[in-house]
Amino acid sequence: MLLSWILVLLGLFFLYIGAEGFVKGAVSIARRTGIAEYAIGATLVAFGTSLPELAAGVYAAYKGSTDISVSNVVGSNIFNIGLALGLPAAFFSIKTEREIFHLDIPTFFASIILLFLLSFDGTLSRLDGTILLVSFVTFTIYLLRDREVIDIEEIPKDTYSIPISLVIIAISGILLYIGARFLVNGGVHIARNLGVSEWVIGATVVAIGTSAPEFFTSFAALRHNEDELSVGNIIGSNIINIFLALGAASLTRPLPVSHVAIYFDFVSMFFFSLLIAFMLSDRKISQESGVWLLLLLVAYILGMMRMHR
Repeated sequence: MLLSWILVLLGLFFLYIGAEGFVKGAVSIARRTGIAEYAIGATLVAFGTSLPELAAGVYAAYKGSTDISVSNVVGSNIFNIGLALGLPAAFFSIKTEREIFHLDIPTFFASIILLFLLSFDGTLSRLDGTILLVSFVTFTIYLLRDREVIDIEEIPKDTYSIPISLVIIAISGILLYIGARFLVNGGVHIARNLGVSEWVIGATVVAIGTSAPEFFTSFAALRHNEDELSVGNIIGSNIINIFLALGAASLTRPLPVSHVAIYFDFVSMFFFSLLIAFMLSDRKISQESGVWLLLLLVAYILGMMRMHR
């Protein structure tokens, strides 16, 4: 048990260092290339912070732990909103100038609705996984078309060159992956010693571990006054978790989905998405809203543990 707690602490350390590097590298690329900062957050940073969900989902499916593959993504998406946005907002409040309702929020809802439709027969098949992966590629290509006109003379001096930024991002991605793996392995071992079910493990311990990169990245972005990068990271990561992580996992092995998961957990994820869309309608998540997100997250966890005994 002591080794498990050591792994958890080491995981948190690696996640913090990796998140800092990811933000700095991604912001530098945004400044150098003219790709909108939000688009960088919703694609490059979101993909990097979604790697733990992708790895955990595919590995769990390969090992036959299909409940963890699905519950990890659902739980991680809820934690991304309730914790990774809710906790920073409770301290700082979050603002964004971008009109996210043009593409990002509709895609956000479309990914959840598509997941509902594909899993309604009780299984995410390999064909369903292919549909999700094609959706991921389409979303990424469209976002990266969002560009701005930049003036080289206006680029801050602390901006890295593109090659150095890519190296920093690659190293940071490795640190994020190692950190999440340590955190998940240690957390799962602790949870199993307490006799918790596989779904609950996936939706809490594993989800907290795999959403930790989003949490640390959001905090790091806000600390550097990159609010749009923080919001873009969460929304993009949630979309990528469904399209890519579940898509790849269901290609590895068809994933059974219970009615309880569809009618409680999927609906809860949709409800949290509605909340964040409503809060961002005035381009701000206030401190009061952040507190409400945290309280609702606690309510979801308690309800989920009762539904999946």
